[in-house]
Amino acid sequence: MTAVPDNVVKYRGSQLKRFFPEVGRNHVFYGSVKERFIADFSLDDSPDHILAQYESGAVKHPVIMRRPWNEDLSGIMSLTDYNDFLTFIKLVNGIKSSFEPKKNEGSRVVAMVGPAGSDKGRLVSAMIDRGFERLPSYTTAEKRDDEPKGYIHVSVDEFRRLKDEGRFIESTSYCMNYYGISRTGVEDALKYNQNIVTVVDICGAVTLKRLFSERCLTVYVTRDETAVYQDIMAKHTGSELINRLRWLSAEKKNKELCDITVLNDDVAAAADALTNYITGK
Repeated sequence: MTAVPDNVVKYRGSQLKRFFPEVGRNHVFYGSVKERFIADFSLDDSPDHILAQYESGAVKHPVIMRRPWNEDLSGIMSLTDYNDFLTFIKLVNGIKSSFEPKKNEGSRVVAMVGPAGSDKGRLVSAMIDRGFERLPSYTTAEKRDDEPKGYIHVSVDEFRRLKDEGRFIESTSYCMNYYGISRTGVEDALKYNQNIVTVVDICGAVTLKRLFSERCLTVYVTRDETAVYQDIMAKHTGSELINRLRWLSAEKKNKELCDITVLNDDVAAAADALTNYITGK
């Protein structure tokens, strides 16, 4: 679907035919306002369109295609690759590549997903104590005294340079900070047959699932709700506190997209259970 003025419909049609030859003419819809379309999924690079669809409920799963002009938008499902969008549709529809726990057979990628306050960082640290390698991730966020190991802090300009050089498998933004998954970190870990673990948002999990299929386990980390709120309010203030509380309900919906769910009220017990599951013990 595309929304353009009447006088440029023909030109837009030629563009769509050129760049999306696999889409038949009968599958292209022209209109004046995209928000009036009702659909299960939408992919758009306009924040105004996506936010309008999100707020109106006309589209069940609006997704923003990351571009320089929308990279500060947080809280909405965002992707950087059309293939990731197709993977996302499959995950929503329950079509997943099955993770098969196999003891001592090949390396695995474990992607931790969960709302702020679910203590994913401590769970990752506990997994490292059990023999997993932390996947290096770059971020522009300020360093916290209690943050888990594995973050490489860089300036916004440095982050953008690394991104332009293709140093990230996937990158995203959250609460006005940027995060990127190290490409060489993944490649080195798989080369040396290591099990790796990382904290990502659902966008990063979709990318890792597409790239590594059954070798990737996506884990939704949950925790007692009171503990979640207490953790967020203890660590954050101002606009960041508001944003993290604001997106809690939306982040909980990611549970249905992950392979398994882990209750993280007891970090050591959660790490033991997860390690045993992954290694097939």
